[in-house]
Amino acid sequence: MFEVYCDSSFNEGEDSYIGCTVLRDGKQIHQSTTKVPGAPKNNLDCELKALSFAVTLSKIFSESDRDITIYNDSTEAVKVQKEKPEIEKKFPDLSINFEYIPREKVNQAIADSLSKKISGIFPEYPHL
Repeated sequence: MFEVYCDSSFNEGEDSYIGCTVLRDGKQIHQSTTKVPGAPKNNLDCELKALSFAVTLSKIFSESDRDITIYNDSTEAVKVQKEKPEIEKKFPDLSINFEYIPREKVNQAIADSLSKKISGIFPEYPHL
């Protein structure tokens, strides 16, 4: 079983981020935080970009898996995606299913936390 849990956080006037966690047979094989490309106009736009990014991750990590489930906590984004399957047409060799999942579920909560704004503050290390 190949699953991708994705979420985004829309930050008006600032960078917005996508968080994803990828599982194969119930074991996490990847997680990432990625800046939403372009200038998203609203939360739906961000969530649709998160779903698109999840498809890309599926193509990269799915190996021999062809049945893929992508989860997102936005019922509206999942509904829109199911009505406009352009993304899946890019990858005809994959069977992609988009599903809603509540944010409270463990792997979706991980994706949600990965989508939060990244702090730009890092400790400074003295020159060696």
